Amino acid sequence: PGRTMESSQYTLDAKLDIPYEGFGGSHHFVVGGQAIRGELEDGVFGMENGGHGNGTVQEHRMWSVFAEDNWSPVDALTVTLGLRHDRHNLFGGHLSPRAYAIYDLAGGWTLKGGVSTGYKTPQTTDLYDGITGFGGQGTSPWAGNPDLEPETSVNSEIALYWTSTEGHNFNITA
Repeated sequence: PGRTMESSQYTLDAKLDIPYEGFGGSHHFVVGGQAIRGELEDGVFGMENGGHGNGTVQEHRMWSVFAEDNWSPVDALTVTLGLRHDRHNLFGGHLSPRAYAIYDLAGGWTLKGGVSTGYKTPQTTDLYDGITGFGGQGTSPWAGNPDLEPETSVNSEIALYWTSTEGHNFNITA
């Protein structure tokens, strides 16, 4: 039997870079957004009830906006501050901030560090309550889970880099 499987995703990305001198140093502002519209129709959706698949369509709509400033109050220091807002039709909204700094020390040494957050929603097929496909050459069904929630993370880093005038380098990161 034929299997209906149609997937479409439309993504619109926009970003604007704005360099600016003044207001306490050099700035590089970045603002932007993204809109995603996705649909998945798969003939195996609904087979968990013993049917032949009912062609259920899973839809996702998500949009986001973000802003970032790379600020250099002095030549040796760059501080990056950013904020992203995501809005998903199933999960609502989420803010993801980040802060990072790079300081060029003398003699080829650079100190870097910061904290960032992450956010990722489940894929369309991950959320369907039932069989979403097959693996193992058609012998192992994959099942979705409608109780899945978005993943969030908090990441931090501090690192010391050294680059010699001959091009050799070394770094240590924690």
